[in-house]
Amino acid sequence: MDQPNSQPVNLLWTGGWDSTFRLLQLLLLRGRTVQPCYVIDSNRASTGLELRTMTHLKQRLFAQRPETRKLLLPTRFKDLFDIQPNPDLTAAFGRIHQRCFLGSQYDWLARFCEEAGIHDMELCVERGVGPLPVLLETFSTRRGAGEDAYYQVDEIHARLDEYTLLRHFKFPVFGLSKPDMQAIARQEGFEEFLQMTWFCHTPRANSRPCGVCNPCIYTMKDGLGARFPFTSRLRYHLRIRARVRDWLRKHPALHAQVQQLRSKKPILLPNQGRSR
Repeated sequence: MDQPNSQPVNLLWTGGWDSTFRLLQLLLLRGRTVQPCYVIDSNRASTGLELRTMTHLKQRLFAQRPETRKLLLPTRFKDLFDIQPNPDLTAAFGRIHQRCFLGSQYDWLARFCEEAGIHDMELCVERGVGPLPVLLETFSTRRGAGEDAYYQVDEIHARLDEYTLLRHFKFPVFGLSKPDMQAIARQEGFEEFLQMTWFCHTPRANSRPCGVCNPCIYTMKDGLGARFPFTSRLRYHLRIRARVRDWLRKHPALHAQVQQLRSKKPILLPNQGRSR
C-alpha cells in the first residue's frame, strides 16, 4: 500500500458503483486520505437510499478494514438549495445544454466547487455512457501516469463553455467501464463492497431499482443486469412503453383522450361476436 498523501482527495461520493470503486481504490490500494462530498437533493427519490447505502458501506468497511477509519474523513454535506447562484457557470451550462442533454447536476456541482474553493473534485464518470463522456472525449486530456492517471478538460479550451463548467473536476475512472472496475475489485478482493452500491434515481415503493431511469439503463447496458430483480429487468425491456405512459401523464388532456379511446368497446357487426 502506498504511503498516505498529505492532501486528502476530494471525491464526490454518492454510494454508486463508480464513485464507490474509486473510494475503495484510493483507500485500499493507494492508502490515500479521502474527503468525500455529497450534495443533498431532497427532491430526488433516491437521496435517502444513497445516504443509507453510504452508511452501510462505511460500517462494513470499518469493520472489515479498520485501517480505513483514519483515511476516510467525515463526509462533507451540502444542501442543494443552499448552493450560491453563479450566473457565469449557469449560463455556460445552459449553452451546453442546448447542444446536448447534460444533466442539471453539472450546473450545481460546478457552483458547489466554486463556492467551496475545490479545484480538484474527482467526479467518477465512465467512458461511453451518457452525454458527458461525449464531451470528455473531445475536450479532455489524459494526465498522470499508470494507476494515477486521470482525465481533465484541457486549458487550451479555456475560452469555451466546456472548460468554464468542468474546470474544477478530475475524472479518474474515465478510462474504465463498469466490468473493468468489477474485474479489478474482484482481483483486489473488494468486489463485495461494490455489490452493496445503489444506482437507481427513481426507486420503486419497495426500494427496488425502477429499471427505466438513465442510471438503470446504463447499468443494464454495462452487463450488470444480475443486480436487478426480475420485475426491474422486465420494466427495462418495456421501458419505451413506460416512457410513453409517463410522458402522457404530463399532458393530462391527451392522456384523457387516450384513456377514453382504450376504454371504448369495439362496434360489432351483425354477424360478429356470435358463436359458430
